[in-house]
Amino acid sequence: MTLSSCTRTQRDRQSKPYAYTMSMLAAAQITAVATAVLAAGAIITAIFAVRAFIKQADELTTLQSQAGDQGKTNARLREAAELQAQEL
Repeated sequence: MTLSSCTRTQRDRQSKPYAYTMSMLAAAQITAVATAVLAAGAIITAIFAVRAFIKQADELTTLQSQAGDQGKTNARLREAAELQAQEL
């Protein structure tokens, strides 16, 4: 590398400090669109999470009800087994 080519390279860098193919405005717009898409995805995810939570709470209520019914059935079966044991 010669001295003249080195100074030419330095001169080019000084004249074009941001010599990119994409303008800063385009980069900012792409970033804004990407941010909006991510925000929309987060909102949709939150909606599905709330719906899943509500459905899970309903299932839990159903399971608790079934457990209570099963406890009553077990009590009746225990009474029937005690009566059968007394008859023997």
